[in-house]
Amino acid sequence: MRISTRSATPGSTPPKYSPIRALSLAIPALLAVSAFFLVNAIQQPSSLQAAGPEPCTPSGDAVVAAAIPINQDPSLSVYPDKGPSGSSSTLHLWNFLPDQKVSAIFRVIGDPVVATGTTDAQGEAYLNFTVPTGPDGVYWILASQDNRACVHASAHFQIGTVPPTPTRTVPEPTPSPTVPVLTPTPQPPVAGSGAGTSTAVMDFTIAAAGFWLAAAGFGVLMASRRKASRVR
Repeated sequence: MRISTRSATPGSTPPKYSPIRALSLAIPALLAVSAFFLVNAIQQPSSLQAAGPEPCTPSGDAVVAAAIPINQDPSLSVYPDKGPSGSSSTLHLWNFLPDQKVSAIFRVIGDPVVATGTTDAQGEAYLNFTVPTGPDGVYWILASQDNRACVHASAHFQIGTVPPTPTRTVPEPTPSPTVPVLTPTPQPPVAGSGAGTSTAVMDFTIAAAGFWLAAAGFGVLMASRRKASRVR
């Protein structure tokens, strides 16, 4: 499109306003301003990043991730790991930073802090807590050290009624059959042994004495009769 550069003369019609021409002049200016703010944002540190949590070491020095042993990752366990709202449970934390404050959040509605404490010299802690109110289901428990977002661990907890442990029934002992005690039958004494021999000898002596007494009496009787017949 050709644009006339001649000045308007009295009585002539001024040139009309063109939106396309105005937009073509404004776009380069907008691009230049955007590039200026983008360069400044990249060169200057973010204020949100400067206000974030401190590094993950007690001294505040940055730690290279590859220098941290894998077997020293913070760990968390919970026992029991199931129960109704209002029941009690215990958290076990280990491989945390020593002598630091820790807190545990139950990821239910409202994310309540259910336990707080301090780790010992070995980075270990036991925290008791009460299960918050929530619908039955499986939830996360997050334990972390204050102002150290990279020192944390998590575990599952199931809100729900725990079925009662079945009681083991001990069978009653079966009575053993009673074996009757056999009473030994007295046996007659064998001749020539023990008391039986003494009794037999005594009986034989009495019988012999009786025999000789009877024989003596008979002899006296016969002698008396003979004497009487001679006298006659």
